[in-house]
Amino acid sequence: MNPTAPAEHLLDLAIQFPRHNDDLARLRVALARHGMSGSSPATALADHAVVPQRLANAVLDIVDVLKAQPMYLSPAIRTVYTRVWQLAYLVSDSTDHLLDAVNIIDDTPAGIPGPTGVPLSHKEALGEAGRRVDLVRELAALGAPDAVATAELYVTDRRRWGVVGVRVNIPSRVRMDVASSCRSLVVN
Repeated sequence: MNPTAPAEHLLDLAIQFPRHNDDLARLRVALARHGMSGSSPATALADHAVVPQRLANAVLDIVDVLKAQPMYLSPAIRTVYTRVWQLAYLVSDSTDHLLDAVNIIDDTPAGIPGPTGVPLSHKEALGEAGRRVDLVRELAALGAPDAVATAELYVTDRRRWGVVGVRVNIPSRVRMDVASSCRSLVVN
């Protein structure tokens, strides 16, 4: 059993969050322009909802990798489990918000009341969907730094217990992706 596998999976997950956030930024710009090139806004949102679902599967894989590790459940390892589950909830909520945005856009032509109880115009529906995308971007920006911090906590604890060969080595591309994710949230 590779003692660094959970940390490696967490770092891989940390790389995926900024990519997801960048895709959401492009999607948000397209929504703000009131149209999508080649597909409807609802279709584009639904297509992108697959990404947080894949992230959720990756997080659940991390739980399985953690469970496969022979280790003492120290307070730090329990914290690692808690943070991993928080990441799972974060990406699950992201999926829900994207699907809510799809429903808002799909319900507009049918005259179904929006969140305020009044049917929305197409422009208002795109604006409301855009607010959901902004929320998902904020959630995604939290994922990368937390995944890195969780990997560091895991490695630190494993080293404390004398697991040989465990090193904290965060590849520079992870650091750069996480930093750009945090910057893009502040700038936008």
